[in-house]
Amino acid sequence: MHKKQLAEQFCSKLWDSFFASLRSTELLTPCEKRVLEKLWLLGTIKTSTCDAYPGHVEFARSLRVSEHRVKLALKKLEMKGFIKSVRRGGYLLNPLLLEAAYDCTKRDYPDLLAS
Repeated sequence: MHKKQLAEQFCSKLWDSFFASLRSTELLTPCEKRVLEKLWLLGTIKTSTCDAYPGHVEFARSLRVSEHRVKLALKKLEMKGFIKSVRRGGYLLNPLLLEAAYDCTKRDYPDLLAS
């Protein structure tokens, strides 16, 4: 297999691990999990930021929940250390979550990084 294919497989496994871990945690409510997952999907991985946050109304609409629930979930996620709001209207995402998924994926699939 070529290095590019191995890298693509590793990234796929990494995201599978990341989102599976996020979904299975008991530290977050179902709404908080959905909000955090959506922030990561909108975010920039390299900088661990979600600058593309569309605002509470649009974000709530995309998740099919009330604006109040989104605001509450964002507040609780920040209190728990998963995100941090920034002045320009986006969110910093905790990169330790991704690092933990990377370590787990590297351990579970060492052959994908061997080359």
